[in-house]
Amino acid sequence: NLNGNSVTTFVLYNLIDRILGLDQIDWSKRTKDQQAKSRAEAEKRRKEADKDRILNTTPSHRLEDYAGDYEHPAYGTISVAKGEDGLRMKTPVLEGPLAHYHYDVFELDALLLGREFKQKVSFATDLKGQIASLSVRFEPLAKELVFTRVAEKKMAEKGFLEKFVGVYELSGVEVQVALRGDKALSLTVPGQPEYELVPSQGTEFNIKGLPDYSVEFKTDAAGAVIEVVFRQPNGTFTAKKK
Repeated sequence: NLNGNSVTTFVLYNLIDRILGLDQIDWSKRTKDQQAKSRAEAEKRRKEADKDRILNTTPSHRLEDYAGDYEHPAYGTISVAKGEDGLRMKTPVLEGPLAHYHYDVFELDALLLGREFKQKVSFATDLKGQIASLSVRFEPLAKELVFTRVAEKKMAEKGFLEKFVGVYELSGVEVQVALRGDKALSLTVPGQPEYELVPSQGTEFNIKGLPDYSVEFKTDAAGAVIEVVFRQPNGTFTAKKK
């Protein structure tokens, strides 16, 4: 009466054979042979799939750059963490290591409902070259699902945001960064409306309402903020903190 134990099935089939007056079948051996055949076919498919693998490639980023949370509106959140043994992926229903396959493709090795689950996970970058999403197929006949990277939770915490608050000088013009409530930053440039800074990654924020505009705060060896770098279509500009 244990879950996952095949004995009950074998006993049931043997009883049916006896009741129907059929020849006795060694259901244990038949099942074992079928499982061996399935494993051999799976290994064959794996080797065939690996024929497209490109050897001797490396990821485009450091492994820690892939770590973070990725969200899908229907399938929830996938978390990727960097540990001593490499990357590890976790979803609400499975967890396992991510081994580098080629380029920015990794292979997940996990258990799903007690069965081996191996699947390719592909990471993609945005126009800035940052890891922005991952794609994975959970159903063999379905399309890959795209999970979009979300900002780290600490980027919406007051204690993290406070260190960026201050006045920055840009070519004689004073730019002010202030707290908007307890969970967001605002940017004020003389002669322009106030902008909201939307968390991106690390110490970089996007400027809400201005596509391709962002700011990145730079720190010294002690962790103190010393400047902010403005990235926009017409160039990159640095403002020193006063």
